Amino acid sequence: MIKPTLQRLAQSPLVRNFSVLTGATMVSYLMSFFVVMHVARTLGPEEYGKVGFAQAFVSYFMLIASMGLETLGLRDIAKDKSRAISVLTNITILRLVLFSIAYSMMFFFLYLFPRDHISNTVVLVFGGYMLLTPVMQEWYYIGNENFKIVGMSRIVHSILYCGLIFLIIRRPGQVVEFTALQVGANIIPLAVLWYPLLQRINLRYFDFAQIRVYLRSGVWLMLSSFMAMIYLNMDKVMIGYLLPGKYLGWYDAAYKIILVLIVPSSLLWGVMSPRISRFERRDILLWVAGMAVVGAGIALCIFPVRHWIVDLVFGVQYAPAAAPLGILALSMFANHCAKAFSFPLQVWRCERYFFFAALAGACVNVILNVLLIPRYELEGAAWATMAADTTVALCALPFFVRGMRKGKARNG
Repeated sequence: MIKPTLQRLAQSPLVRNFSVLTGATMVSYLMSFFVVMHVARTLGPEEYGKVGFAQAFVSYFMLIASMGLETLGLRDIAKDKSRAISVLTNITILRLVLFSIAYSMMFFFLYLFPRDHISNTVVLVFGGYMLLTPVMQEWYYIGNENFKIVGMSRIVHSILYCGLIFLIIRRPGQVVEFTALQVGANIIPLAVLWYPLLQRINLRYFDFAQIRVYLRSGVWLMLSSFMAMIYLNMDKVMIGYLLPGKYLGWYDAAYKIILVLIVPSSLLWGVMSPRISRFERRDILLWVAGMAVVGAGIALCIFPVRHWIVDLVFGVQYAPAAAPLGILALSMFANHCAKAFSFPLQVWRCERYFFFAALAGACVNVILNVLLIPRYELEGAAWATMAADTTVALCALPFFVRGMRKGKARNG
């Protein structure tokens, strides 16, 4: 009885898709992590902090370039695959327009709030990532539950990116070169995703009414993501302006370790999101339970060895990163619960509820960052992040329960 059940589970599309995406993503993140180790040690905390500031600064304008269209397109294709070409055409056109707007706004704000010449240059170069990131087209394949080409794209990107970085970045001062490679290494993997799609895009399917629908929903998702980005990245922006550059380098080192630790949650969402969009109750419960277990496991495993991890990955010059890393590791349970309850709201046409939860987290984060960073520096920023994650989880929970009830009623 148990053996046939395990065989059916192993042969199920869910497990197969998760295996493909997990394999490709783990290879990608492992190679990228070696790049982080190499670049952080080569550039040093001061220059590495400039890269972290650029990534945090650009991330806000990337929301305008994206506007949640990947989530909306994934949702529409998952529900009705016959509309795939129409969805692809309209979202592609809209994204090109939004990129032009976002980059212009980024240039204007950088002019109003300038930093040193190198930091400004790094920001402008990294802004190209808004257009070239392959993630902007993965949604089409994920919506069709075709994970093989997504995995292929991620592996190609990792090999190319890793090879170029180790070949070219060899000495301190190569901050601009590193940023240019970050952006340029996306061209080939983006082509892997785009080549099959170019043959399917058809301007006859351009529908201004559909564009308006995406804009209405996208505005809510953009505002929600903006609020989420505040409590994810505002600490780095504020540290960059309030404290010396090496402090941001230390904090960003801890943050990069956390980014690796949240890979499993990204994988789970990538595989489960089409099924959650269709209100498949068993998979929704599996999603919530899986997120809670992963978040708790990260907190319990990382906190005791935080000093050893920092020394191993970045070296003794990044030793101050251990303190914020320990706090951020403990916050992983709240972070994963927040994602478990809030992410489904995006694909259940509950964008406004997602926004309210993210808004609450952003407000808590900004207030605590202002109060804690000047006094407690890096530890204060990490505690503000934990409080924001907890706030989002508590605020999203009732909306999640309400969405579950509506989905059950709708599906009979």
